[in-house]
Amino acid sequence: GNSINVVFNYRIAMIRVLIQTVYMLLLCFVVSGSEVIAQSAADQMGTASEDLENARRQRAELLAPKHFESAQREYDRYLSMVREGKSEQDLELVLSRFRQSVNAAIDDVLQAHTMLGSLLELRDEAISINAAAIAPKEYRDADDRFSKAVAKLEQDRLAEAEGLADEARVFYRAAVITS
Repeated sequence: GNSINVVFNYRIAMIRVLIQTVYMLLLCFVVSGSEVIAQSAADQMGTASEDLENARRQRAELLAPKHFESAQREYDRYLSMVREGKSEQDLELVLSRFRQSVNAAIDDVLQAHTMLGSLLELRDEAISINAAAIAPKEYRDADDRFSKAVAKLEQDRLAEAEGLADEARVFYRAAVITS
């Protein structure tokens, strides 16, 4: 009878060790899994921040204001949701909308540089010589048409954008000459 009790107690002890081992492995998996999720969120946040800063350096606020504003709004929403501890699925949805907006902004910037390149240079020249103070009406008219041209570009209304860009070019030239 004693040998049966010893075998039985040994088996019980082995089962306890096995359960504790499985528990520790599961605990390690959960902890490392949450570290991976936290690292993944940090990596994604860093990438999103770099993408937004890249768009800003390319003057997306000026050349793609609608899409840049949308990207900024989604980025801010993403940061808020990370702080609130929202689910990874919710974060991915917001991050996806952010990527769409920032990519659209970059596309718009490239298109603006293609279509409005010389106008941008003329605008920068007018700014550098303080044309807004010296020839305020011409500069204001030019900037108004420039903004409308950019808006038309964002709407893919290229012919209208080109016409407004031509008008802006005339006013910027007048502002530069007057200055």
